[in-house]
Amino acid sequence: MDLVECIKDNDYHPISLKYIKNFPVLREIYTIRKRQHTQNGLGYLLEEIENPVMENGKEPSFNAKRFRPIDSTDDLVKELINELEYAE
Repeated sequence: MDLVECIKDNDYHPISLKYIKNFPVLREIYTIRKRQHTQNGLGYLLEEIENPVMENGKEPSFNAKRFRPIDSTDDLVKELINELEYAE
């Protein structure tokens, strides 16, 4: 189970907006469902987010550069603590 944190949730290409209905949210943690290579580099499909398939029969993915890996359980605990402090 590979976990990633969203570090960029804006500035999508206008064409992407045509296909993507559900987007990742900044600072949220996601589970990589599948990795796929696209014309723009590595893309992730996420367990927590699904979008309708495009004309080519594929679900749109999110560029890996929009995420940072969560390397261990300790990192995840730190992120959750930071989120709780941020929410206060």
